[in-house]
Formats: sequence, C-alpha cells, structure tokens
Amino acid sequence: MNDFNNMVNCLTDKKATHIPTTAQTSRGGAYSLNIVCAKGNRKSMTLSKKLAEKLSLSSYVFVTVYDTEGYIALTPAAIDPDSVGYRFSNSTSHIVYNAALVQFLAEIFELDYTQRTSISFRDIEFSNIEDINVAIITLKKVDTKEEINTDENQAQDNS
Repeated sequence: MNDFNNMVNCLTDKKATHIPTTAQTSRGGAYSLNIVCAKGNRKSMTLSKKLAEKLSLSSYVFVTVYDTEGYIALTPAAIDPDSVGYRFSNSTSHIVYNAALVQFLAEIFELDYTQRTSISFRDIEFSNIEDINVAIITLKKVDTKEEINTDENQAQDNS
C-alpha cells in the first residue's frame, strides 16, 4: 500500500506523455471498418456504429470494390452492377461474417495478417451518389505517380 501511495504522490511531480489527438477519440465515436482474418474460421468485417449510422444501414451493407484505386465503397444500396449486398449477423451489430469476402479483400489489397488477426481502417471519405450515402474506405495506398508514368509511357509508345 505504501508503494502505491508513493506512486500516486509522484504523479504530481512528473510530466505526463501527450496522447496524440488521433488516439483521443472516445469509444464508439469513430468512423471505422475492422477486418478480421484470423487463421481458421474467424473472418469478419465490422463497421463501427457511427459509420453504420452515417450510411443509414439497417440489415444489409453493399460492398463495391475498386482494387486499382485501393478502396472499397460501402453503401445501403447497390451503386454498380458489381456491388454485392451482405447481411449483418443480427439487428444490433454491424458485423458481416463472410470468410470468402474477407479472404478476397485480404488478397486483392495485399493486407498483411502474418503478425495480427485484424486491421482497422479509418481513412474514410463520404459522398452521395443519386441520393445514396457512400463511404469510401482506403484499404491500400496506391502510388498515383506510378499510374501517371505508366499512362505517359503508353502515350509515348502509341506515338
């Protein structure tokens, strides 16, 4: 008990370490997507409550993949012929249990699960397409310089 009292008394004499603003978001307050790709059967995609509310999602979420751009779009309705709807596991959570989807996203975006079982994505932009709320979530940074150089090289090859 004496060690504890000494520790508490020392706190006023010490300078605390600053917690970055990005780590100060209160629980449940952030827009995020978490993808779990554990060995075996634990594979899921979870939307934060705030993200699901922003998109006005109920029992389904539609996923549209844009692999060359490095992102996916989440919507309450299809925005493209390649949009696929996924049912949430129940009415209160925003979890999609679909091993094939998670495996596909991990492979196409080269997500590295060798040292972890889940990755959270918070790089999210919002838009609206024909009155449909859209969350655009970056899963992989794409080097646009490389794409531009490739386009320029093709243009030079064609001339």
